[in-house]
Amino acid sequence: MKIYTVNDRIKIKIHDDIVYISPLSLNQKAEVQACFSKYSETNDKKDLIMASFRAIKYSLKAIESAEHYEGDEYNFCFEEYIDNYLPEPIILKVLTDKCVTELFNTYITNELSVTALSLLNSIPKEIINPMTSKPLEGVIIINPIKEKRKK
Repeated sequence: MKIYTVNDRIKIKIHDDIVYISPLSLNQKAEVQACFSKYSETNDKKDLIMASFRAIKYSLKAIESAEHYEGDEYNFCFEEYIDNYLPEPIILKVLTDKCVTELFNTYITNELSVTALSLLNSIPKEIINPMTSKPLEGVIIINPIKEKRKK
């Protein structure tokens, strides 16, 4: 059994792009699940988009070779997220809302959303298309990346 921490990075290929994600904390999972549950009740697409938005905000850490449309390197902007769900708070870095909004304008938005939402239960062995129950086309989990842990 493999155990992932919220500081681990998992390398995923989405079409031609290499993306790095991290597992969600317990509180982050609860926030994303609340949006997703609201969508299940209301069938309002805005709630589904907010679930995807939060999942990407919390899990995405980098995209290799990301460029601004003019060719300059794209800079991912992060902010602190304090997870107070457990007695000992966890301080994590998450994308800013502005950065996530910009990422919603990329050609991999759908695959990125499905990948991020797949983290609600665990780190899957493969990303499944919720519409077909088959592996999501163009998405491959390459390998988990070990980050040096503080002792």
